[in-house]
Amino acid sequence: MGEHIENGINVDPIPLSIEQFALAGNIDGKACPPFKTLLLKVRQKIVADGLDKSLKWEYAGYDMPPLEWHQKLKEAREARGNEVKQKEFTVPLIFDCRNTYETEVGIFEGAEPLETENFRDSWKVFHEKLKDKPKDIPIMAYCTGGIRCVKIGAYLTQEMGFTNVSRLAGGIIAYDRTLNDQAPDEEPMFKGTNYVFDGRVGRQITSDALGICITCGQKTNLLSNCKNTDCHRRMVQCETCYGSYTGGCSTACKHKVII
Repeated sequence: MGEHIENGINVDPIPLSIEQFALAGNIDGKACPPFKTLLLKVRQKIVADGLDKSLKWEYAGYDMPPLEWHQKLKEAREARGNEVKQKEFTVPLIFDCRNTYETEVGIFEGAEPLETENFRDSWKVFHEKLKDKPKDIPIMAYCTGGIRCVKIGAYLTQEMGFTNVSRLAGGIIAYDRTLNDQAPDEEPMFKGTNYVFDGRVGRQITSDALGICITCGQKTNLLSNCKNTDCHRRMVQCETCYGSYTGGCSTACKHKVII
């Protein structure tokens, strides 16, 4: 990818061996490959955005390193509700650019979810949320691995004219890894579980249970896919219900899993 990689922050410097790959994932407490198969496909777009025109991805705001992002969020937390602090520090608008099924189980403190079902719905939401905001207001955006927020940063900068846009370099994945490696004693500003697109489904960053179990309504931080292969819906389900429904999202799916 060469020149097209902006920071290389989510590129592992040492690739996994075949033996290590076989144990790199975790499903139901058992080591397994994080992906069942590896497929390489040519796509017009990495993430379908629904835009009619192309944007220049190199003009997408400031690619903020994870530790700087962490400090900014700590400053924002301190300033909220403190009028004296707010005179010294402009509290940024922090946007979670992921979809609802991702934000309902994990989010950065102080962030505002877009509450979208699909990424292509983001543009309308931003026009609604930012219609009365000054063009120099600080905006911070993030996503799982740093791809979606590049598109967001480019759109806010080039199409909407905002001049103080930042995005989390490498996304939540890089933030989690960097904090663990370089500042393990710091309290994570991301709370709950980070939805990931592999066999783990969710990577728990803190023990905060932000999601609501679809079966019993209790708070939980567990994510899974329905084990009925005809359904396979993404779901938030507590450990008790996951066990009693044998990994199914409903009684009907439970019976199909058992059969």
